[in-house]
Amino acid sequence: MTIQQLHYIITISETGSLNKASEILYMPFSAPAEGGRTEELVKKLKGIPCKGDNSCPNQLAIAIEQNLPK
Repeated sequence: MTIQQLHYIITISETGSLNKASEILYMPFSAPAEGGRTEELVKKLKGIPCKGDNSCPNQLAIAIEQNLPK
């Protein structure tokens, strides 16, 4: 996972919205999906359980999948 991908995750977590995060990051959400990077990130996050009060990587993966352009 790259620093840029971590930045995306943090922004999504802070805003609570994939669309809001993409606006903040000045990129259409479909941009990383076209290069396949988003799917790669989802694969890495899927199945990772929640820890304490932190965001759940698995739930983030599900939210990303649900908002990917079709």
